[in-house]
This record gives sequence, structure tokens and C-alpha cells, in this order.
Amino acid sequence: MPGKLPNLIINGASGIAVGMATNIPPHNLKEICEAIVAYIKNESITIEELCKIVTGPDFPTAGFVFGDMLNLYKTGKGKLLIRGRITTENIKNKDSLVITEIPYMLNKTILIQQIAELIQNKKLKDISDLRDESSRGKIRIVLELRKGASPDFVINSLFKYTRLQDSFSVNLLTLVNGQPKVLNLKQIIEEYVKYRKMIITNRTKFELKKAKERLEIVDGLIIALKNIDKVIDLIKKSKNTAEANEILIKTFNLTKKQAQAVLETKLQQLTSLEQESLKKEQIELKEKIAKYETILGDIKEVLKIIVKEVNELKEKYGGNRKTNVLSRINEISEKDLIQDKEIVITITDKGYCKRLDIKMYKEQKRGGKGVIGNNLATGDFVKQLIVCSTHDYLMFFTSRGRVLWLKAYDIPEAEKYSKGKAIVNLLELKDESITSVISVKSFEDYLVMATKRGIVKKISLSHFSNPRASGIIAMNLPEDNSDSLIGVEVIKDSEEISLATRKGKAIRFNSKEIRETGRNSYGVTGIKLEKDDEVVSLGRLNTEAILTITKKGFGKRTAVKDYRKTARAGKGVINLKVSEKTGEVVSTISVDDKDGIIITTAKGMVIRTNLKNIRIMGRAAQGVRIVKIADDDYVTDLIKVQDDKED
Repeated sequence: MPGKLPNLIINGASGIAVGMATNIPPHNLKEICEAIVAYIKNESITIEELCKIVTGPDFPTAGFVFGDMLNLYKTGKGKLLIRGRITTENIKNKDSLVITEIPYMLNKTILIQQIAELIQNKKLKDISDLRDESSRGKIRIVLELRKGASPDFVINSLFKYTRLQDSFSVNLLTLVNGQPKVLNLKQIIEEYVKYRKMIITNRTKFELKKAKERLEIVDGLIIALKNIDKVIDLIKKSKNTAEANEILIKTFNLTKKQAQAVLETKLQQLTSLEQESLKKEQIELKEKIAKYETILGDIKEVLKIIVKEVNELKEKYGGNRKTNVLSRINEISEKDLIQDKEIVITITDKGYCKRLDIKMYKEQKRGGKGVIGNNLATGDFVKQLIVCSTHDYLMFFTSRGRVLWLKAYDIPEAEKYSKGKAIVNLLELKDESITSVISVKSFEDYLVMATKRGIVKKISLSHFSNPRASGIIAMNLPEDNSDSLIGVEVIKDSEEISLATRKGKAIRFNSKEIRETGRNSYGVTGIKLEKDDEVVSLGRLNTEAILTITKKGFGKRTAVKDYRKTARAGKGVINLKVSEKTGEVVSTISVDDKDGIIITTAKGMVIRTNLKNIRIMGRAAQGVRIVKIADDDYVTDLIKVQDDKED
């Protein structure tokens, strides 16, 4: 069929045959016309240059398209992502999302059903109303948002869970001379130009033949009109038509067709006006014949006609693109479906964790109950409270020197009075316990780790920027389990740290003295321990004092300045004078006046007190009794908590 445009690529095509399928997306008429002209002007044009003209498919339903267009048009195969268009509007003082364009081949009714199911299944909790306001072929689907909802979060959810973002597999499989072939963009244009050359050549041959045949008749009529009286006389004397035909051929040297045309001429054509008309037609026919012969004699003339016809169609039917080609569409990850907001992560002494919106947490504190007593198991309490963003990483360090990651949003969001979920059900722990949990926004600064045998290690946080579900080694501890990780702190370069031991010694030094190492190292000596002694705590010295607690409930506060700064790997100084009355040191923490503390015992007692009740003493003092415990009980841990009066 003599089509003037490559309908195959402009309108697209899809079909499935035996063992093969074609799926050609529609394209912009204007861009394809310009690409054809560019190819004709320069047959050695590259696909890269053609891709600057044909920027990508153009769908009648508009929207957005993304993909590796250069690879697609080079190979004839590729995968595209197509998206609808969503805008944000304020309708009757309510934030709403409005869908005005949907992906190609997507039925609007199916899309609305998908959204309705997600709302019903509570996957889209932030949508309060869904309306179809489409009319006269224009799409308008309105999604009314709940107060405080994030439009970006809802948009990402729509792209993830509905066909508002869909894939489109392209396969430019075509029939070339009856053979199926996958063509690239240049080959499609090349085949179209070959085809148009053939069409125009055949059309010109037909027009030339037709013009020559007509010229033959016109030439015969002109001869007859010049000798009209003689022609009439000869026809009158002839016995029949056949005889008249032969006499005319012999007398005026006419062809059979010319003689027949003369005999069929009506009397009205003998007027002078008709004679002038024939002469004019003769001139026009000769010009046409010359033109047709020129076209058939030079392929460049054929190409000029193709360019002319393509440009005419471009001007008449061409229009701007409907579909926007995006240079990049980020893959929608789980975090894109979670609203970025401040939360509070609580981790209890018995290994339960949960997350609360920071607003809910503050409301609970104003209610007077606080987070400590929220329906926890008997003897359990909040051991660690982390304020962070839902998109932050939580790093869990184990006693065996491993680190495991969770995104903050992976911690289950719990009801107000729920105890949360057991950490062991969220992490892959292997005969080890969690010793430290830190939150990280960006993997900068350093980590300092300490073991019970006095080994310290400094490592850049950048070593942990590629989380793995199974966890990785953070510190290479001895295989015989003779040492274990007891603490981890995030520090900036040149900050001071302290180590405290069970026998009442402590050391203070600058973190610069610890050389930075990789993940597989063990570390260097932080403090030289006496026989049967071990490190119980690692502290970052960014506070006014250090609080120490002993096994039998004695404790004291000592100003940081009282601890003489020494070099790393020293024996340290006296932190607390350990005796049979006090028992060994259980833990130390860095504190300020406004902090509160929680002390736990082996039998599940939980004692909370304010630091104002514990006076500052010298290093060599035994301290005072902070908590009175039974003879068969002892202190197991000391935790610093925020004062309830602090907002």
C-alpha cells in the first residue's frame, strides 16, 4: 500500500506470532519526519545523531517515559518505564492529588479499582476520599489526603503499588521482504526510504506512460484540425469506419490510436477555442514528460520528492510531544514509601523494641506516665531511647564483634502501651547478645569500640556504608571467646574517651592516640589490666562528670577534670576504691546534672533516681549507697535516661 509515512513506528504495533512477538511503541510524527529528512540528507548519519531528533516514544495518553533510549534504538530491544502524571492541588482547603494522565494501554477503571483496594487494605492510609471527575475524554481522578499526610509519600506508594507506573517492553520486530527481523531506528528509516523510492519510481513510470499516451492522441487531433476539410471529405467518401481509419492513417501518417481518436471527435471540438486548448495541453504534456523522465533518470530527484512530501505531512499533521522523556527515574525503594519524620526508638532491658512518632511520645510524657512504664514485662524497663528519623540506619553491635543493620522504619510501629517486638526476631543473632545500638544519618566520623580485655579500636563509619542483611564483622575478636565487645561510641576526630574496669581503675586519653584500622583488625591496647580485672564500660567524655555504680549499690559522681589525662595503654588511675563493702564496679557513664539514671538488679528491681541525689566526690572515695539491695541480690546495670520534665 502506498503510504506516505512509516505507520509502523508512528502508530506502533503489537502482535504475537509463533515463537516471536513484536511490540512497537507509538512515536511523534514530527520527530520521525525530521529523522527521515536527516537520513536522506546524510545516509551515514549515526544512531546517536538520530536519537537527538527522536528522543523516545510518544504515547497518545501522554505521561512520562524513561529508559535507555540510545540502547533501545541501537538494538531494537529494551524496557521502558512509563508513568502517569500526578499534580498536587488544594481543593476546599484540603491537600489533594489529581491524576490527569495515565500510562499507555491502562484502563482508567482498572486504575481506580486498584487504588480503592489499596485504601481498603490500608496500604494507602493517607487517602480519605477517591473521586472520578473525568469528562469529555479528559482524565481527572482526585485523591483527597488526610491532614498532615505527605503528598510525596502517597505518590511513591501509587507508583509502587498500582499501574500508574508500568513497564513497557519494546521489540522492534518487523517483516522485511517477508522475513522477520529486529531492526534498529536507522534500519527502520532506511527500509521506509527504500520503500518510498520504489513507490515514487512506480508512480512516476505510470504517470509518464499516461502522459505519453495522451500526447499521442493530442498530436493526432492537432494534425487532423489543421487539415479538417480534407479529413471530413475523406471520411464522407469512406464506405465504413474501418476504411476511414485506414485512409486517415495513410494520408496523414497517423497511428491507429490517433486515427481512432480523430474519428471519435465530436463536431463541438472543431471550434477555434478547442484548438487552442489542445495546443496548450500539448505543451503541458511535453513538460510533464520531460519532468518524469528527469525523475526516473536521477535518484536524487526521487529523494527530493520524498523530502517534500514528508515535510508537507509534518506541517499539516505534526505536533509537539505529549509524553515527556525523563532522564532518570529512581527506583522506588522501601524508604520512599515511608514518610520521613522524627521518631523515638525504645529498646528495653529484656530486648524488646518499638518505634513511636515523636509527637505521641511527648504526649505520653505530658500525660505523666512516661515511656518507662508502658505495659512492659515485670522487671523490664527502657534501656535505650534513640531519637532519629524513619530513614536513619540503626547499627546493632554484638558481643562477638559483629554489626547488623536495620532501617529505623523496620522497627515495628507499636501502639501506645505495647511492649514492642523482640529484637531477636528482627536480627540474625548467633549465640551473641546486643551490646550497643547507635543511629546513623550519614556514614561519617568514627567509631571507637572497646572489649573487656582492654582492647580499643577506631574505624571510619564509611566502612559500614553498605549494609548487609546477614551482618558483617566490625571487630575481629579471638575465636576462643576469651574476649568480647562491651561498648561502641560514635566520636569525632580528637575527642576524648575513657575506659573503666571492674577493679576500680579508669583511663582517660585522646582518641587520636588510636590509629585508624579496617574491619578485620582486632585493635590496640587501651588499658593494661591487672590480673582478674576487665573493662566494664567505654565512655565519650563530652559531659561534666563520670558516674560509677558498684555491685552492692554504692556509687559516686566524679568530675571529668579529676581524671588525669594519660597516654593510651597505661595502667590508668583510681576511679573508685573497691572494697568488700562496695563490691566491684558494674558500670560507669558520662553524665550532666540534668540527667536521670536507672539502676537494675539481678532479681529484677528497677530503681530510678535523679543525679541531684548523688554528690560529686573525689576519685579515691568509695561513694555512697545509692540503692539498698538484699544480701542475695546485686546491681547488674546502670542506664542514663532523659528527665521526664525535659521536653
